[in-house]
Amino acid sequence: MLQQQLRRSSHAFSLQLIPNSTSHCIQTQTYSACKVRTIFNLAKVAKSLKLSKTKKSESSQKYTITKKFQYSQSLIYSLISRVDLYHEFIPYCISSFIKENDPLTKQPTIAGLRVGFQSFDEEFTCNLKCEKPKLVIAKSITHSLFYFLETEWKIIPIENTNHCIATLNLNYEFKSMLYNQVSSLFAKKVASLMTKSFEKRAFDVYNDNSKLQQYGLPQIK
Repeated sequence: MLQQQLRRSSHAFSLQLIPNSTSHCIQTQTYSACKVRTIFNLAKVAKSLKLSKTKKSESSQKYTITKKFQYSQSLIYSLISRVDLYHEFIPYCISSFIKENDPLTKQPTIAGLRVGFQSFDEEFTCNLKCEKPKLVIAKSITHSLFYFLETEWKIIPIENTNHCIATLNLNYEFKSMLYNQVSSLFAKKVASLMTKSFEKRAFDVYNDNSKLQQYGLPQIK
């Protein structure tokens, strides 16, 4: 979890939900970041929704998240592509790793992370396609929990500034109908929390030369 909340940012942030034809976006009560962990009690949620485990699984869910950062394209790309450091700042990420790098570009090609909250504990491994400094695509090759899980990050520099805009396209489908239903309830809150995590990490790295060195970025004098 975040150790402190960032001040409210005046920069653009948007989340777009693209529902399928048989489901709708369900609005939920706003929770503070310090209470986010409590929303993942799946048993209580399932009971309140009275979901049937035999009901046909929902189709895939798609989200688009856009965020303007006050930091360079190269910095944000580095934060996203260095999956092995996610455990240092991503909520619920217990461990993270990079298994393979491209011998020519030195960019990661296989990476993963372990996620845990409440009784949930799962490790995911993904194939990565990284085009420095503008694109990171991850496709899960672990299918114990999902039928598929794909993310695509596009990082675009803002002309005449040292800022950038990052867009995340997320596409997934759980094997469990229950998980599909529950995830739709909290997707907006989780997406906001994740974006704030990257924003806070960017601030921490930008203001710490040792962290810049950790990411292979030029130090600020």
